[in-house]
Amino acid sequence: MAQKKATYHHGDLLVQIERIAWEKVRESGADNLSLRSCARDAGVDPAAVYRHFKSKDALLARLASKAFLELAQAMEAGEARFVEIDPKGALVQIGMAYIGYAVREPHIFQMMFDIAGRCKRDGIAGFVIEDRSAHGILVNAVERLQPTFDQDVHVFTLWSVVHGFAKLANSGLGPAPDDLEHLAHALCENVAELIR
Repeated sequence: MAQKKATYHHGDLLVQIERIAWEKVRESGADNLSLRSCARDAGVDPAAVYRHFKSKDALLARLASKAFLELAQAMEAGEARFVEIDPKGALVQIGMAYIGYAVREPHIFQMMFDIAGRCKRDGIAGFVIEDRSAHGILVNAVERLQPTFDQDVHVFTLWSVVHGFAKLANSGLGPAPDDLEHLAHALCENVAELIR
């Protein structure tokens, strides 16, 4: 007997597909994701998924928006204790939160930056950066620490160093797991000193 397809309300299927896709990317990366496999896991016809997402990149754009929001929330939580009393400490904690998110969610971290670049280059709809974005949090932290500096140069320098450290850690070329937090903190301290 043929397996009966699941029936979903329009909004429920969207949420279900996003949840399934998130877990698939989280476990094995975006390269292994397909709309057909999401449909199969949801128990629906692939056409139902294609009504919500015209392509795999459209689905990944939605996931990347969620990931950037999570990253921003982690960075805000990191800086919260220090933001009013210690601008350098806040910047260090922002960097630590960035690295922490990347290391906890390596496949999500890879996907979010890959698709963000493609969305910008190819005009893929669905990718949204919230007003309080990770980039905005970093810009504000740099301005609090040193308002007279050239913000673009310092923001890009800080972001590049912390992002590079996270990518190296995720690829196995960074520090040993036992040394990661200590070295990440030292790196963030050193980078924060660049703009003092």
